[in-house]
Amino acid sequence: MANGATGFKTYSITSEEGSFNFQQLPLGKPYSVTVSFISYVTKVRNGYTLNQGDQIKLEFKLTTGETELDEVVISANNLDNEIGKLGGVTSISSTQIKNLPTEGRNFTSLTSLAPLQGGGSINLGGQLRTSTNVALDGTQEIN
Repeated sequence: MANGATGFKTYSITSEEGSFNFQQLPLGKPYSVTVSFISYVTKVRNGYTLNQGDQIKLEFKLTTGETELDEVVISANNLDNEIGKLGGVTSISSTQIKNLPTEGRNFTSLTSLAPLQGGGSINLGGQLRTSTNVALDGTQEIN
């Protein structure tokens, strides 16, 4: 479903019976509805206007058609070389750990080395403590 004036688009998948439903659509016009399925002819209906509380019932009857699918080529490079780029990570060296003025052996003091640390707690990047994942020697440390 698409609104030609605003560029709004949304999609739906039919149920086993073939029915579909769109809810909370922006009001306006002109809306068009496109229905398609592999090996069937695509149908388009145009010119629908949506006002507050409108319910529009549409019925489509798809006919079979000849569809030729294009070849799909999947290629990838070696991900081993890019693992360092995935996600936000702060690596802490053993020298930094030795020079860190920690009281006791509380590992949460190590978070002060992270550039987005939120002052005295494990609030990194403005996230709640419970939203922060900490792995210490490969072990998940969760509240």
